Amino acid sequence: MLCNLLVRIDEAEKQLAKFGLLMKGENAYPVVSPYFYIVNRAQRDAMRVLAEFGLTPSSRSRIHAERGLAESEVVTGNERFFRGN
Repeated sequence: MLCNLLVRIDEAEKQLAKFGLLMKGENAYPVVSPYFYIVNRAQRDAMRVLAEFGLTPSSRSRIHAERGLAESEVVTGNERFFRGN
């Protein structure tokens, strides 16, 4: 999802660079390019995805990890499946 958004941003920014921020609309009046709205929406969505996974500085500070297991509490795969019952 994030990769798709980043590609969408890149492609729309290329089109903005090619055609400019304003385009001719109906009756030859200038209107804001639809690519501008595509870039803005994709950037907003990408920031939401990044924040959801704790990949922004502000969202990273809200992530709290639980205490890890002590070495004596770690169960290996063999111990888990081959316990003497």
